[in-house]
Amino acid sequence: MTEIRCGACERLLAKGSVVRLEIKCPRCKALNHVRAENPSKSQEGQSKEFSRDASDL
Repeated sequence: MTEIRCGACERLLAKGSVVRLEIKCPRCKALNHVRAENPSKSQEGQSKEFSRDASDL
């Protein structure tokens, strides 16, 4: 299982495999986007994108 952590504060948000996920961190309120690099392949390698919603600043 892959750990999905917040890109800003590193809090553990989820464990598992995803193709695409958008999750808001309850600690720092950052909006995290997680997606598989290639959904047709095994989901071992995942890239994380981080963005912060402007309304949370």
